[in-house]
Amino acid sequence: MHNFLHLSRLKFTALLALVGMTLLISGCPVCGCEPNRDYAMPFNADSGTLALWHFDEGTGQTAGDSSGNGYDLTLGINTAVEAADPTWDSAGKFSQALSFNAAGQYATRQSILNALSGNQLTVEFWIKTSQSGIDQDILSTNNSIFSFQINSSNATVFSLSDGITLYQVIGTSNIADGNWHYIAGVFDGSTATGTLYVDGSQENQDTSIALTLPNPTNYNIGAPAGVINGLIDEVRLSDIVRSENEIFNYYSPF
Repeated sequence: MHNFLHLSRLKFTALLALVGMTLLISGCPVCGCEPNRDYAMPFNADSGTLALWHFDEGTGQTAGDSSGNGYDLTLGINTAVEAADPTWDSAGKFSQALSFNAAGQYATRQSILNALSGNQLTVEFWIKTSQSGIDQDILSTNNSIFSFQINSSNATVFSLSDGITLYQVIGTSNIADGNWHYIAGVFDGSTATGTLYVDGSQENQDTSIALTLPNPTNYNIGAPAGVINGLIDEVRLSDIVRSENEIFNYYSPF
């Protein structure tokens, strides 16, 4: 009898673990909560962070940089209220977000000094859009030194350039489905490798990007010369190569 009870407890424990893992991955069918991506938290600033924008101000013409480096963004062309300004939206991935719903809306920052001096780069952000079937600009620099777009197939495009040669790492999943998606683009100049991650998983990689990236003279979130229709939240710019494990564990911490 003792062995039977012990075996039954083991089976019950294993069953609870299986149910817990199923809820973590698939979400709860009773309350409707989403899977493990909802355990992701706002980014932290660490020694590799150049700039970090939470977009939690909710008002005004400035999005503050939480990295401690002072790289605040200005909404639109200047500090005046204008058509180029994105708007604050309380339905962010984490608290507030910036909302873009017209052509030519963006937030901008002039030069972040020596940002790419080590020829390494990681850019991460959250985006939510249901605008499908058109090209959209998410984030860009002058001469597309690095940029992110959504193409007409609704996939993410991570672009890298030295101002002469352009490389593009293109994703495979539909991110224009009205859900929040975590995007990360990583460039390692020492291995000539550009990698695109969507929701914590690697979607594409190019190991032939033999570039020395120049330092951009401006950074734009949104579409100063194009269109983006959706919400952008939590943008982190780093001058290090964040690993596949780090990106996966951020998105799925449990």
